[in-house]
Formats: sequence, C-alpha cells, structure tokens
Amino acid sequence: ITGLTTYARVLISCVTKDPPYRPHPHCIIHSNMELSNDSPMPNGIIQLLIAPNANDEFEFNDMRLLCARRGEIREALECRKKAGVNPFNSPDWEESELKAIDLKTVRLCFQVFPIHPTMGEYFSLPPVVTQPIHDKKKYRPIEIRDVIKKNGSVHGGNSVTVICNKITKDDTEVMFYEEKDGKVVWRAYANPKKFRFLKT
Repeated sequence: ITGLTTYARVLISCVTKDPPYRPHPHCIIHSNMELSNDSPMPNGIIQLLIAPNANDEFEFNDMRLLCARRGEIREALECRKKAGVNPFNSPDWEESELKAIDLKTVRLCFQVFPIHPTMGEYFSLPPVVTQPIHDKKKYRPIEIRDVIKKNGSVHGGNSVTVICNKITKDDTEVMFYEEKDGKVVWRAYANPKKFRFLKT
C-alpha cells in the first residue's frame, strides 16, 4: 500500500475469476477458526487493522480458504450480502445463475480503508484482486515422472517413452532443448504425428 501514513482497515473476500467481479461463495477464514457440521455459515470475509509500514508491504499469513459446496452457494452468498460486502457493487446473483459459478477457481479481493489524515474518517481505495487461484485437483500441473531411454542418436529416429500425469492428447507439444549459462542455445520439436498416448 503505497504512501500509507495512517492506520487502515483491510477487508479480504472472495470474488469470481472473471470480470465484472462478483461475490464468490467461497469463504476466507482465520487459520485457527474451528468449524463443525453444526457451525453456522461464516460471512466469508476477514477484516484486519494495519499500521503504516516503512516499505509499504504487508503480509497476511493467518488465513485459509473454506470452499462452499454446490448446495451451500445460496446460503454463502446471503451471508456475504448481510455483511454488506460487494467490492465492485455488482448485481445480486439470480437463482438461474448459481449453477454457472465456477467453484474450482476464485480470486481474493483486497479492499483498503485508510483513515483520512485531516478529517479522521475512513475512506475507501479502489479494490484490488489477485491472480486466479485454482483447485489443484482440477488444474494440476503436468509433471514428467520418468523418461525411458534417456539417450539416442544425433540422427534421430529413436522412440522415447515419457511417463507423466494426465495430459490432453490434442493439446500437447514435446520440445527438446539445450541450455548453456541459463540460455537456450538449441531447440527442436518432436513430430506430433508420431505421438502415441497410452493410459495406465
């Protein structure tokens, strides 16, 4: 927060991945907050009071994401509405729109309310959102687990078997490259017509 000279209130909530950003049913809660099946739905926001900092940087560690299930969407959004949190003043969700909410991706929204240095009252800065946060189970990064036959002729023609986690057949490229001093000095792409995909 650049140029902060007074105390400020920070409000953190979840919004949808795509603009116009709207309240998302997932909740931000404190890490030490204990919840049971009988616990009421939290309002899904965290509020913090921060003091001016010499380097303008602030770190928030004591929080975690609580994911709403499909059947809890309406209740979670109602809790957010009662708390009066709608960073971008977007319209309320219609019942017909709830099924379209992506529960696998969310952004965090930070709202900052500094105290005005002369008037002594809180005022709001424009809200800021993070990059999308994806569910690792759905958007798991591709990993190469092993390569069978790790060398071959410079003339090519060798078959190479690469073992990796789930990939998309129609959206895969294989690139071979050589790196020296942190720079790629040579690269070549495998012929996709020769690819064979085998499930284990």
